[in-house]
Amino acid sequence: GGVAPPISAAFVPVAKGKEHAAAVLARSDRWRVPRTAREANTGVVAYRNSTATSNLVAAWLAAYADLADASGFLMDQPAFRAALHATEAPHATLDETFNCRGHD
Repeated sequence: GGVAPPISAAFVPVAKGKEHAAAVLARSDRWRVPRTAREANTGVVAYRNSTATSNLVAAWLAAYADLADASGFLMDQPAFRAALHATEAPHATLDETFNCRGHD
């Protein structure tokens, strides 16, 4: 096998079944994602300074603008999810202890 590309981002994933804006993503031709695509709690994200990460962030901004215009309101997690899927940026997940939500 080949060598895996370096990780572009690492994040604490949103719990299965608690993803945001699934209907907004499902209606988008450009930003549609499979139900299996991971959604990040974007309050804690570690990034590597790389071209792949720059592409991910640019796609995140574009997805946010497109999806917010289409829905009238959007949290940043669905746009990050769409960008992660669209760019295929290598990523890793962090343990949930890295994301203190305070109310869970």
